[in-house]
Amino acid sequence: MPKLMTDMYNIEMKNNIIVIKTLPYMKKVIVTILFLFVLFQLKAQTQYSEFKRIDSNLYLIWFNQFGNKSLIAEFDDYIVVVEFPQKDTVVKAIVNKVKEVFPTKPIKYVFHTHHHSHSASGFDSFLELTDAYLVTSSYNFEKIKALTKDTIKLNARYINNDSVYFLKSKRNELICYVVKQTQYLVPTNEYNLIYFPKQKVVVSGCLYQKPLDYHEVVNDRKLALNKFIVDNNIDAKYFIPTNTTKKSGFEDICTIGMLDSTLKYGIKPNEVADFFQSKSLEYLESKRDSLLKEIKKIPIYYDYYQCGRTLMERKDYDRALIIFLLIPEIYSDFSHNVYLCSGECCEFKGNREVAKVFYEKYIDCAVSESEVSFGKEKIINLEQ
Repeated sequence: MPKLMTDMYNIEMKNNIIVIKTLPYMKKVIVTILFLFVLFQLKAQTQYSEFKRIDSNLYLIWFNQFGNKSLIAEFDDYIVVVEFPQKDTVVKAIVNKVKEVFPTKPIKYVFHTHHHSHSASGFDSFLELTDAYLVTSSYNFEKIKALTKDTIKLNARYINNDSVYFLKSKRNELICYVVKQTQYLVPTNEYNLIYFPKQKVVVSGCLYQKPLDYHEVVNDRKLALNKFIVDNNIDAKYFIPTNTTKKSGFEDICTIGMLDSTLKYGIKPNEVADFFQSKSLEYLESKRDSLLKEIKKIPIYYDYYQCGRTLMERKDYDRALIIFLLIPEIYSDFSHNVYLCSGECCEFKGNREVAKVFYEKYIDCAVSESEVSFGKEKIINLEQ
């Protein structure tokens, strides 16, 4: 047997049997490895960051590592969960906390605003750990079904809502409206807007969130939210943006007054687009330093990204590209979608070589396999 092995593990032969006596320093190494393994396992389990009552029979549970939060609603005999973002470990954390706080009340219904990952994940953990029913529209159901392994069981636990769904008890009330993209410019084909009439609380998902220190861009989804609550006479006092948290720089709970102020004072992409289109490309290039200085006044890239998108919708790819190229010079945390839009502007202008460079940058920054595949498809289409 090699001497190195016998020295390290103090190996002896007794009656033709190998006896291993671990040396003291090796015991320390083994203990350290075991400690790191346990620590890794604990980190792999999603832990909620905070749980707090926000109004009568309404609670929020924060997941700061994802920048998301879910709402827990208490009814007379059961619990309702609104939003189950990111992955199964989040759902398990929600279920465990509900059991701890409400030991006699089961989770009976689960709602979500839309099918994006900051709102919904697969439903497997709910199927495994609870007897809860998923209440959603048919469009959103198909999206969640694609993320769920036990689709047979999911079908049995699905309540279809393609219009309005009501829950009511002495303790609480809930109304779930299905907002159609054909009528209101919400970010997905169908959007579930959840309203608690007693508390005048609307779970707005990603339709409206307010940064802590300014009023964000007035995009289509904010206008859609405001129009929908007016059209349907919803007496909203508070909004719960579930895709952001105070730790990520946004208000945890917004008010109707905040929304009104945002609509009044936030940057309006159509007005910015009008300004850009009123100036020649030569003028805009000559005022590049002034534009940089103006854009820097806004702390988050998203506002001018939306302005660029508005110019793209108007098929003004030259001026949209000016904005998209300025964003990386100002913001370190801009979305890789800026590269995607830059590539599309170049592609639509017929500049395929530069478009490919931007698509490659998009792929390099992609956060999911689906985004990588999408970027590669864009390059393949360029070469056809």
